[in-house]
Amino acid sequence: MKRRYYLFLILIILVFHIFLNYQILEKNSFARLDDEAVLIIDGLGYYRMIFVDHSINKLDHILELYGQCHPHFFEFIESLSWKILSLFKIIDINSMILVTNSIFFIILLLSTYKIGSIIYNENVGILSVVLISMFPLVFGHSRVALRDYPLMCMISLGFWMLLKTNKFSSSLYSIFSGIVFGLAQLTKETAFIFIIGPLIYYFIKSYSVDNKKKALFNFTVTLTFFLILSGIVYFRLENLHAFKRYFNTSYYIRNYPDPFYYLKNFIEMVGPFILIISLPLLIQYLVNIKKREIMFLIWLVIPIILFSISPNKSVRFIFPILPAFALIVSSEIDNINLSKIFKKVFCIILISISGLQYAFFSAGILNKRLKMPYFEVGILSIVKNQYPFDSVKLSDIFRKEAKDNNISKNKNILFLFCIGEIHWPLCLDISLHKLPFYVSVDMLQDEAGVLDTYGVDWSEKILTADYIIDKTGVKNIPNCAKHISDGLEEGFVKYKNKFELIADIKLPLDNSTVSVYKKISLK
Repeated sequence: MKRRYYLFLILIILVFHIFLNYQILEKNSFARLDDEAVLIIDGLGYYRMIFVDHSINKLDHILELYGQCHPHFFEFIESLSWKILSLFKIIDINSMILVTNSIFFIILLLSTYKIGSIIYNENVGILSVVLISMFPLVFGHSRVALRDYPLMCMISLGFWMLLKTNKFSSSLYSIFSGIVFGLAQLTKETAFIFIIGPLIYYFIKSYSVDNKKKALFNFTVTLTFFLILSGIVYFRLENLHAFKRYFNTSYYIRNYPDPFYYLKNFIEMVGPFILIISLPLLIQYLVNIKKREIMFLIWLVIPIILFSISPNKSVRFIFPILPAFALIVSSEIDNINLSKIFKKVFCIILISISGLQYAFFSAGILNKRLKMPYFEVGILSIVKNQYPFDSVKLSDIFRKEAKDNNISKNKNILFLFCIGEIHWPLCLDISLHKLPFYVSVDMLQDEAGVLDTYGVDWSEKILTADYIIDKTGVKNIPNCAKHISDGLEEGFVKYKNKFELIADIKLPLDNSTVSVYKKISLK
């Protein structure tokens, strides 16, 4: 009876988050930028390839990284969401994000509940569910299309399947855990950092009991399925570069060499209210560690240590440790040597404070008060795109170009400046409406990507463009890509007579002008 009641509570939590996320996504007017835009475009491409063109023979695109640094399982799930929406004649990016992340949210809630229930009891499981759903980074990233959120969900599912092996006594669940860990590795290349420690610990713990041969055999089964599934991507020589951005010490992509970066910014992951009330419980857990479940400590600590060594840091990179944190806090409330009434009061206080924090963050109040600049635009508050009407005007220009010209092959639109709120909406609009163009923003590079751009004659790149979009004033070029910008500018001066001006867009924000040029030979 209690289990049904708790499952009903999980359903209520799920519906509440989906409803609120729907409201926020419907009212937002921010641009989907950089990695998020690429993921959306790729997911839409996979949907058309698989479900519209039925090009199953082209699924190799999903297995290859092709010069990127991430695998594509998340985009594949996006394609399923596009298919679901197509049944209702819906073509909308926000709706796709809502459906995709709701799928992963269900996985997260059930996995966290089951992990807590198996190791402790159902009370710990349900409290962990409530707690993790209230972490700002969790509900914030449920509103965007990035890999770190689904990675957390898949890691949690993997550990649930691992516990279901019952100390590797079940061959069936050993297979399931290997498959899920493999899918987690295909979600993001950093998955193994979160998997390896708890997996080895659980095997050692299982091996120390009776039936050692069976435990060893089923552990091997888990590893085999993990390696087979993840190996279809990572055993390819061309994909071995996927890890260098995290542990190549020759550059700092995000300029965070501070080894204590994650400890200093942990407050951004769980929020100040929850962190303050959780600290005594964490201390209690560490003091009594010999009597506690060490698997959660390994799940929590090893990724923090390894990512702290990495020169490329972002708070969302250690996203998958959050279920471990929630489970530790919830279990310590259960371990408090006090009456049941006190424990219930403590739980009510924790849930109330978590709900209050959730409301403040979702309203965009708390992160502003605490001056947390990490939170990306739109994740925790509705921040409007600075160029909403300008980006729409630019999209309208190319919609008209597509309509007025009989274009048989996609034409290259080359940007000479780098403002995400302008070029990414254009990319998304082109992809969403299948316009015959593709966008090149060669200055959109970080310290890792720019290493392969030296030696290129960027001035001649102008001749490959069918349209050129330039801007007066500040062009927002990354410092590492200045040589690219200089080369393109030099080439445009040299070959400007081959293009004609077809439109100007005034940008009131900085009193500048965006100019659209078309290659004369296209007329």
